[in-house]
Amino acid sequence: MAYEFSRSIGLTQVEHFGEVYLALALWRRLGLHTLLRELTGAGRETVCWELVACILTVARFCGNKSELEVAERWYADSALEDLLGVPFEAIHHTRLYRGLDILHTHKDRLCEHLLARYESWFGVEFEFLLYDVTNSSCARLKHNCSTRATGPKCNPAWR
Repeated sequence: MAYEFSRSIGLTQVEHFGEVYLALALWRRLGLHTLLRELTGAGRETVCWELVACILTVARFCGNKSELEVAERWYADSALEDLLGVPFEAIHHTRLYRGLDILHTHKDRLCEHLLARYESWFGVEFEFLLYDVTNSSCARLKHNCSTRATGPKCNPAWR
């Protein structure tokens, strides 16, 4: 049986869904939502740090998106607004950069958690290091690095 569709049917607001859903499922399966909620705590912010970290991670998983690109375009084109319940208007690049700073303060605990998950899932025992070259541009500069108003601060821990 053949179906005929009217030419008046069209697609609107096409969003990236599959890869975003997969990344979000992996985020939750790894227990990162629980860990970061515990580490960052609740505050007065509109979007909690756990959700900011989730948005950053999913954006990297789905195509290595920069914080600015996430805030200006990618988040609106993805299904994350529907899946997380965070409106597009609440996503700002300065908040995303501050989220990176928050994540950096918990880097050791995140590594421990991910290693424990990896060991329990696959029975493998080794150590690994999380390193993001896209956000450590001032790390190669010695003592006269300029600190950006948003993003990682240039300090000895980044060298």
